[in-house]
Amino acid sequence: MDHVHAGMQIYIKDANENLGTCFYNQDGSVRFLMPYRVNCGYFMINNTNQIHAMPVPVPQDCHRASVYHWINI
Repeated sequence: MDHVHAGMQIYIKDANENLGTCFYNQDGSVRFLMPYRVNCGYFMINNTNQIHAMPVPVPQDCHRASVYHWINI
C-alpha cells in the first residue's frame, strides 16, 4: 500500500459538535468544517492538496468514536 487514495469517516457516538473534522485551504484558512454528529461524516479523495485535521484536541473527559474506511486503488 503506497498511500490512502480515499477515505470515509462516520461518527457513531454522541460528542461535542466541535470535535468534527476541518478541511483547510493551502493557505491554512478553513475551507469547510464538518461538525461531529452521530450518523454523519464525510468522504474525501486524498491528495497533496487535501489538508484536514481536528480543529481542537479531544478533551480528557470526552470520547469521540467513529468508523474510518480507507480505499486504495
